[in-house]
Amino acid sequence: MEFKRYKLGTIAKTSSGATPTSTKKIYYEGGTIPWINSGELSNPFIDKANNNITKLGFDNSSTKMYAPNETVLLAMYGATAGKASLLQIEACTNQAICAIIPDQSIVDPLFLKYKLDTMYNYLVGLSSGSARDNLSQTGIANLTIDIPSLAIQKRISKVLYSLDRKIALNRAINQNLEAFAKQLYDYWFVQFDFPNKQGKPYKSSGGEMVWNEKLKREIPAAWEVLSLSSVAIVNQRSFSKEDVLTEIEYLDTSSLTENNITSTQQIFKEEAPSRAQRRVRQRTILYSTVRPRLKHYGILCNPSSNMIVSTGFATIDAIDKRLAYYIYYVLTQKSITEYLGSIADTAVSSYPSINPTDIESISIVIPDEALIKEFDETISLLYELKEDSAKMIQTLAKQRDELLPLLMNGQVSLNSDLSNG
Repeated sequence: MEFKRYKLGTIAKTSSGATPTSTKKIYYEGGTIPWINSGELSNPFIDKANNNITKLGFDNSSTKMYAPNETVLLAMYGATAGKASLLQIEACTNQAICAIIPDQSIVDPLFLKYKLDTMYNYLVGLSSGSARDNLSQTGIANLTIDIPSLAIQKRISKVLYSLDRKIALNRAINQNLEAFAKQLYDYWFVQFDFPNKQGKPYKSSGGEMVWNEKLKREIPAAWEVLSLSSVAIVNQRSFSKEDVLTEIEYLDTSSLTENNITSTQQIFKEEAPSRAQRRVRQRTILYSTVRPRLKHYGILCNPSSNMIVSTGFATIDAIDKRLAYYIYYVLTQKSITEYLGSIADTAVSSYPSINPTDIESISIVIPDEALIKEFDETISLLYELKEDSAKMIQTLAKQRDELLPLLMNGQVSLNSDLSNG
């Protein structure tokens, strides 16, 4: 495979966006123009924006509109510095992003995005050096890249993109499974329209409801209200360096958000941080005691036997394992998040936090055993599907990450017949 060497600025145009004055609500409220910030570049493809600005906000700032599928976005600084994404919608950006618009007669935009992925560590080094402005439009334009012919670029891009699209599809499947689980919980245990003995919605079909003085609302007859400490144990198991484990899989609070684990660390126990002290088991619920409104919570279906989590988490283990999923969805309701958030706001510590006892004292409605059994069986099936999909994501991501540098430096080549279709 033959390569030609270019300075990026000779085969692409670069520019950056801007941020409309944040204190002017008329620049944001009701906005319909997608506006991308650098944090969104943790996604390899941008097909939606987390924020919009108004036409007035656009006109009164120096941000620019960029075309889809021909613009590569590169984060110049911030937490995602060095990350590249292909823009797949028409959008503008903030000033922390460099927009790269390649000459498509020389370089395929998708190939350029993958090429920049291989340069991530180098780009991060530039952004974190003593001269923090090294990762700038000028620095990016001066990057040297080696690229093969356009036809080979497109074949390489197609293979890598196929893997990424499959990963995205699996993630979407998991999001839908999680959404279904939440809807089922809401339908059965918030609206109380679980199936009655005739298979009809309980409350809507006239099921008996009784007033509960503690909760100040009606609940189904024969259901009871207990404190969480009556049905679960908080911070049950601890880990120490005297433990027989030689290596641990460590999970910190920032790596878990709304039941999604972004990463864990495989480390020797002697090198474990002092906060690595919580043991977990199947269906342990994790709930961060720091800034609960950030939603650093989740439930571990089948954690590894050597997983240790941060003391920043409260670990919650249902005494009856069949209650685990139910308790998880109780604790992750918006009302509970706000309740714990309000407690955290009054904390005397240097940051908003809660105590494990604040979780233990939460009152929860306990349904009858038959309904809990049915809910547990249904959610268990959904989570098995989620786990299978998550394993597939890990496998595909590993294949992509191993294949990427080999394709980019010509160590492996593609059979054109395999890359077509």
